[in-house]
Amino acid sequence: WRPDLEIRWRLSLTLGFTVSLGISLVTLNYYHYDLNYIALIVRGITQVPGCVHYI
Repeated sequence: WRPDLEIRWRLSLTLGFTVSLGISLVTLNYYHYDLNYIALIVRGITQVPGCVHYI
């Protein structure tokens, strides 16, 4: 067990979450909270193999 590795791992995890959250917020603002678009994103995330279909 190495604390520096765990810190780095947690940092990258937090960074990834923050970036994805930021992108989501920017996207939401850009589309003015278009519920259909949000539903598309949610459907795309929940059905990752089916991403090709809605893109």
